[in-house]
Amino acid sequence: MDTLSRGDELPQRGITRAKWDSLGAFLFPHEEIWSGTNESPRSVLVCPDPRLWQLPLGALTRDGVHLAGVAELVLTPSLRTAALVASRSRTRQSRPLGPTVSILDPRLPGHDVERQTLDMWAADHVEDSGLDMVSQACMLYISGRGDAAGESATLGHTAITLERLANLPLPPLVVLNGCWSGTAVSRYGTDPLSLAVGAMLGDADSVIAGTGAIGGIGSALVAQHLFPLLRSGIPVRSALRLAQLRVRDEHPELGPFEWAGLCMVGIDARWNGRAFTSGT
Repeated sequence: MDTLSRGDELPQRGITRAKWDSLGAFLFPHEEIWSGTNESPRSVLVCPDPRLWQLPLGALTRDGVHLAGVAELVLTPSLRTAALVASRSRTRQSRPLGPTVSILDPRLPGHDVERQTLDMWAADHVEDSGLDMVSQACMLYISGRGDAAGESATLGHTAITLERLANLPLPPLVVLNGCWSGTAVSRYGTDPLSLAVGAMLGDADSVIAGTGAIGGIGSALVAQHLFPLLRSGIPVRSALRLAQLRVRDEHPELGPFEWAGLCMVGIDARWNGRAFTSGT
Protein backbone atom coordinates (compact mmCIF):
# COMPACT_ATOMS: atom_id res chain seq x y z
CA MET A 1 0.00 0.00 0.00
CA ASP A 2 2.94 2.32 0.62
CA THR A 3 4.06 1.66 -2.96
CA LEU A 4 0.60 2.47 -4.28
CA SER A 5 0.31 5.64 -2.20
CA ARG A 6 3.54 6.92 -3.79
CA GLY A 7 2.09 6.23 -7.22
CA ASP A 8 4.80 3.69 -8.06
CA GLU A 9 4.12 0.81 -10.43
CA LEU A 10 3.76 -2.51 -8.64
CA PRO A 11 6.23 -5.23 -9.64
CA GLN A 12 4.70 -7.99 -11.73
CA ARG A 13 6.50 -10.57 -9.63
CA GLY A 14 8.10 -10.41 -6.22
CA ILE A 15 5.00 -9.80 -4.09
CA THR A 16 4.62 -12.69 -1.68
CA ARG A 17 1.40 -14.68 -1.66
CA ALA A 18 0.77 -13.59 1.91
CA LYS A 19 0.98 -9.90 0.95
CA TRP A 20 -1.19 -10.46 -2.11
CA ASP A 21 -3.74 -12.23 0.08
CA SER A 22 -3.75 -9.47 2.68
CA LEU A 23 -4.17 -6.85 -0.04
CA GLY A 24 -7.25 -8.65 -1.38
CA ALA A 25 -8.77 -8.90 2.10
CA PHE A 26 -8.01 -5.22 2.79
CA LEU A 27 -9.44 -3.83 -0.46
CA PHE A 28 -12.51 -6.12 -0.48
CA PRO A 29 -13.31 -6.68 3.20
CA HIS A 30 -17.03 -7.50 2.91
CA GLU A 31 -18.03 -11.13 3.19
CA GLU A 32 -20.76 -10.75 0.57
CA ILE A 33 -18.19 -10.04 -2.16
CA TRP A 34 -16.43 -13.35 -1.47
CA SER A 35 -19.60 -15.38 -0.91
CA GLY A 36 -19.99 -16.44 -4.55
CA THR A 37 -18.84 -19.66 -6.14
CA ASN A 38 -17.32 -20.59 -9.46
CA GLU A 39 -20.75 -21.74 -10.69
CA SER A 40 -22.67 -18.85 -9.12
CA PRO A 41 -20.35 -15.81 -8.89
CA ARG A 42 -21.27 -12.49 -7.32
CA SER A 43 -21.63 -9.46 -9.61
CA VAL A 44 -19.36 -6.68 -8.32
CA LEU A 45 -19.12 -3.10 -9.61
CA VAL A 46 -15.86 -1.40 -8.60
CA CYS A 47 -15.04 2.32 -8.63
CA PRO A 48 -11.30 2.11 -7.94
CA ASP A 49 -9.27 4.72 -6.15
CA PRO A 50 -7.11 6.31 -8.91
CA ARG A 51 -4.04 4.53 -7.51
CA LEU A 52 -5.67 1.12 -7.81
CA TRP A 53 -6.49 1.04 -11.53
CA GLN A 54 -3.16 -0.63 -12.21
CA LEU A 55 -4.05 -3.72 -10.16
CA PRO A 56 -5.38 -6.92 -11.79
CA LEU A 57 -8.22 -6.99 -9.28
CA GLY A 58 -9.53 -10.39 -10.32
CA ALA A 59 -6.21 -11.97 -9.33
CA LEU A 60 -6.34 -10.67 -5.76
CA THR A 61 -6.93 -13.40 -3.21
CA ARG A 62 -8.40 -13.91 0.23
CA ASP A 63 -7.56 -17.13 2.05
CA GLY A 64 -5.99 -18.31 -1.19
CA VAL A 65 -9.16 -17.84 -3.29
CA HIS A 66 -8.93 -15.60 -6.37
CA LEU A 67 -11.56 -12.88 -6.53
CA ALA A 68 -12.23 -13.87 -10.16
CA GLY A 69 -13.10 -17.34 -8.90
CA VAL A 70 -16.09 -16.06 -6.94
CA ALA A 71 -17.05 -12.74 -8.59
CA GLU A 72 -17.63 -11.08 -11.95
CA LEU A 73 -15.99 -7.66 -11.92
CA VAL A 74 -16.97 -4.51 -13.79
CA LEU A 75 -14.98 -1.30 -13.32
CA THR A 76 -16.31 2.22 -13.71
CA PRO A 77 -14.68 5.64 -13.29
CA SER A 78 -17.64 6.71 -11.15
CA LEU A 79 -21.20 5.71 -10.37
CA ARG A 80 -22.34 8.79 -12.28
CA THR A 81 -20.48 7.53 -15.37
CA ALA A 82 -22.11 4.10 -15.03
CA ALA A 83 -25.56 5.70 -14.77
CA LEU A 84 -24.96 7.92 -17.82
CA VAL A 85 -23.74 5.01 -19.97
CA ALA A 86 -26.70 2.86 -18.91
CA SER A 87 -29.15 5.65 -19.69
CA ARG A 88 -27.56 6.22 -23.10
CA SER A 89 -27.80 2.52 -23.88
CA ARG A 90 -31.51 2.37 -23.04
CA THR A 91 -32.39 5.30 -25.30
CA ARG A 92 -30.03 4.48 -28.17
CA GLN A 93 -31.34 3.91 -31.68
CA SER A 94 -30.48 0.66 -33.47
CA ARG A 95 -26.83 0.01 -34.24
CA PRO A 96 -25.38 -0.89 -37.64
CA LEU A 97 -24.66 -4.60 -38.12
CA GLY A 98 -21.28 -4.60 -39.79
CA PRO A 99 -17.94 -6.39 -39.69
CA THR A 100 -15.54 -6.98 -36.84
CA VAL A 101 -12.83 -4.35 -37.29
CA SER A 102 -9.33 -4.65 -35.88
CA ILE A 103 -5.98 -2.92 -35.63
CA LEU A 104 -3.36 -5.53 -34.79
CA ASP A 105 0.24 -4.85 -33.85
CA PRO A 106 2.44 -7.49 -35.59
CA ARG A 107 5.29 -6.76 -33.15
CA LEU A 108 3.43 -8.31 -30.23
CA PRO A 109 4.21 -11.91 -29.24
CA GLY A 110 0.51 -12.83 -29.25
CA HIS A 111 -0.19 -11.35 -32.70
CA ASP A 112 -0.71 -14.66 -34.54
CA VAL A 113 -3.05 -15.92 -31.82
CA GLU A 114 -5.15 -12.74 -32.03
CA ARG A 115 -5.35 -12.79 -35.83
CA GLN A 116 -6.39 -16.45 -35.96
CA THR A 117 -8.94 -15.90 -33.20
CA LEU A 118 -10.56 -12.94 -34.96
CA ASP A 119 -10.61 -14.73 -38.34
CA MET A 120 -12.38 -17.69 -36.73
CA TRP A 121 -14.75 -15.44 -34.79
CA ALA A 122 -15.97 -13.47 -37.80
CA ALA A 123 -15.87 -14.31 -41.50
CA ASP A 124 -16.12 -10.57 -42.14
CA HIS A 125 -13.13 -9.66 -39.97
CA VAL A 126 -11.41 -6.61 -41.47
CA GLU A 127 -8.09 -5.08 -40.47
CA ASP A 128 -8.51 -1.33 -40.80
CA SER A 129 -5.55 0.74 -39.58
CA GLY A 130 -7.27 3.97 -40.61
CA LEU A 131 -10.51 3.10 -38.76
CA ASP A 132 -12.46 4.08 -41.88
CA MET A 133 -15.01 1.28 -41.34
CA VAL A 134 -15.44 1.62 -37.58
CA SER A 135 -18.78 3.43 -37.85
CA GLN A 136 -20.28 0.26 -39.37
CA ALA A 137 -18.51 -2.24 -37.09
CA CYS A 138 -20.20 -4.54 -34.60
CA MET A 139 -16.95 -4.75 -32.59
CA LEU A 140 -13.56 -3.01 -32.57
CA TYR A 141 -10.43 -4.89 -31.45
CA ILE A 142 -7.11 -3.04 -31.03
CA SER A 143 -3.86 -4.57 -29.86
CA GLY A 144 -0.69 -2.65 -29.16
CA ARG A 145 1.98 -1.57 -26.75
CA GLY A 146 0.60 0.98 -24.32
CA ASP A 147 3.08 3.60 -23.21
CA ALA A 148 1.55 5.05 -20.05
CA ALA A 149 -1.59 5.47 -17.99
CA GLY A 150 -4.12 8.27 -18.18
CA GLU A 151 -5.51 10.69 -20.73
CA SER A 152 -2.16 11.32 -22.47
CA ALA A 153 -1.52 7.61 -23.14
CA THR A 154 -1.17 6.07 -26.59
CA LEU A 155 -1.71 2.49 -27.69
CA GLY A 156 -0.10 0.75 -30.63
CA HIS A 157 2.01 1.82 -33.56
CA THR A 158 -0.94 3.74 -35.03
CA ALA A 159 -1.09 6.01 -31.96
CA ILE A 160 -4.55 5.30 -30.58
CA THR A 161 -5.30 8.15 -28.16
CA LEU A 162 -8.16 9.14 -25.88
CA GLU A 163 -9.03 12.04 -28.16
CA ARG A 164 -9.11 9.83 -31.25
CA LEU A 165 -11.35 7.25 -29.60
CA ALA A 166 -13.64 9.91 -28.13
CA ASN A 167 -14.29 11.40 -31.56
CA LEU A 168 -15.20 8.16 -33.31
CA PRO A 169 -18.65 6.55 -33.61
CA LEU A 170 -17.62 3.33 -31.89
CA PRO A 171 -19.52 0.01 -31.69
CA PRO A 172 -20.97 -1.31 -28.40
CA LEU A 173 -17.93 -3.50 -27.63
CA VAL A 174 -14.34 -2.24 -27.88
CA VAL A 175 -11.30 -4.33 -26.91
CA LEU A 176 -8.10 -2.37 -26.17
CA ASN A 177 -5.70 -5.27 -25.65
CA GLY A 178 -2.56 -3.55 -24.45
CA CYS A 179 -0.70 -2.31 -21.40
CA TRP A 180 -2.19 0.63 -19.49
CA SER A 181 -5.20 1.04 -21.81
CA GLY A 182 -7.61 0.75 -18.89
CA THR A 183 -5.36 2.36 -16.29
CA ALA A 184 -6.50 5.80 -15.18
CA VAL A 185 -4.64 8.75 -13.76
CA SER A 186 -6.74 11.48 -12.22
CA ARG A 187 -6.94 14.22 -9.68
CA TYR A 188 -9.29 13.52 -6.80
CA GLY A 189 -12.78 14.82 -7.45
CA THR A 190 -12.72 14.19 -11.21
CA ASP A 191 -13.41 11.04 -13.22
CA PRO A 192 -10.24 9.01 -13.77
CA LEU A 193 -9.32 9.30 -17.46
CA SER A 194 -7.90 6.50 -19.60
CA LEU A 195 -8.10 5.12 -23.13
CA ALA A 196 -11.03 2.99 -21.94
CA VAL A 197 -12.89 6.12 -20.89
CA GLY A 198 -12.07 7.60 -24.30
CA ALA A 199 -13.79 4.62 -25.91
CA MET A 200 -16.89 5.18 -23.77
CA LEU A 201 -16.89 8.83 -24.82
CA GLY A 202 -16.85 7.48 -28.38
CA ASP A 203 -20.14 5.65 -27.71
CA ALA A 204 -18.87 2.23 -26.62
CA ASP A 205 -20.78 0.59 -23.78
CA SER A 206 -18.41 -2.26 -22.87
CA VAL A 207 -14.65 -1.79 -23.02
CA ILE A 208 -12.11 -4.53 -22.30
CA ALA A 209 -8.77 -2.94 -21.49
CA GLY A 210 -5.46 -3.51 -19.76
CA THR A 211 -4.65 -2.69 -16.15
CA GLY A 212 -0.97 -1.91 -15.75
CA ALA A 213 1.75 -3.79 -17.61
CA ILE A 214 -0.17 -6.82 -18.82
CA GLY A 215 1.42 -9.83 -20.55
CA GLY A 216 1.15 -9.99 -24.35
CA ILE A 217 0.91 -13.78 -24.59
CA GLY A 218 -1.46 -14.11 -21.63
CA SER A 219 -3.86 -11.43 -22.86
CA ALA A 220 -3.89 -12.95 -26.37
CA LEU A 221 -4.77 -16.33 -24.87
CA VAL A 222 -7.59 -14.69 -22.89
CA ALA A 223 -8.94 -13.26 -26.16
CA GLN A 224 -8.71 -16.71 -27.74
CA HIS A 225 -11.03 -18.10 -25.06
CA LEU A 226 -13.18 -14.96 -24.87
CA PHE A 227 -14.73 -14.89 -28.32
CA PRO A 228 -16.27 -18.38 -28.41
CA LEU A 229 -17.87 -17.58 -25.06
CA LEU A 230 -19.26 -14.31 -26.42
CA ARG A 231 -20.63 -16.10 -29.47
CA SER A 232 -22.60 -18.41 -27.17
CA GLY A 233 -24.44 -15.34 -25.84
CA ILE A 234 -22.68 -15.00 -22.49
CA PRO A 235 -22.47 -11.36 -21.31
CA VAL A 236 -19.09 -9.69 -21.63
CA ARG A 237 -18.32 -9.59 -17.90
CA SER A 238 -19.07 -13.31 -17.53
CA ALA A 239 -17.15 -14.29 -20.66
CA LEU A 240 -14.06 -12.33 -19.63
CA ARG A 241 -14.03 -13.95 -16.20
CA LEU A 242 -14.39 -17.48 -17.60
CA ALA A 243 -11.70 -16.85 -20.22
CA GLN A 244 -9.28 -15.60 -17.57
CA LEU A 245 -9.90 -18.58 -15.30
CA ARG A 246 -9.33 -21.00 -18.16
CA VAL A 247 -6.02 -19.35 -19.05
CA ARG A 248 -5.01 -19.37 -15.37
CA ASP A 249 -5.74 -23.09 -15.09
CA GLU A 250 -4.16 -24.05 -18.42
CA HIS A 251 -1.03 -21.93 -17.95
CA PRO A 252 0.08 -22.01 -14.30
CA GLU A 253 3.36 -20.40 -15.33
CA LEU A 254 1.56 -17.09 -16.00
CA GLY A 255 1.45 -14.44 -13.28
CA PRO A 256 -1.54 -12.33 -12.18
CA PHE A 257 -0.82 -9.44 -14.55
CA GLU A 258 -0.76 -11.92 -17.43
CA TRP A 259 -3.95 -13.96 -16.96
CA ALA A 260 -5.92 -11.27 -15.09
CA GLY A 261 -4.47 -8.14 -16.72
CA LEU A 262 -7.59 -7.31 -18.72
CA CYS A 263 -10.61 -5.67 -17.09
CA MET A 264 -14.08 -4.69 -18.22
CA VAL A 265 -15.07 -1.02 -17.97
CA GLY A 266 -18.59 0.26 -18.61
CA ILE A 267 -21.84 -1.72 -18.74
CA ASP A 268 -22.55 -5.17 -20.10
CA ALA A 269 -23.12 -6.21 -23.70
CA ARG A 270 -24.26 -9.50 -25.19
CA TRP A 271 -23.87 -11.06 -28.64
CA ASN A 272 -27.30 -11.60 -30.20
CA GLY A 273 -26.14 -13.62 -33.19
CA ARG A 274 -25.41 -10.67 -35.46
CA ALA A 275 -24.06 -7.90 -33.26
CA PHE A 276 -23.57 -6.81 -29.69
CA THR A 277 -26.50 -5.30 -27.87
CA SER A 278 -26.15 -3.50 -24.57
CA GLY A 279 -27.94 -4.16 -21.33
CA THR A 280 -27.86 -2.76 -17.83
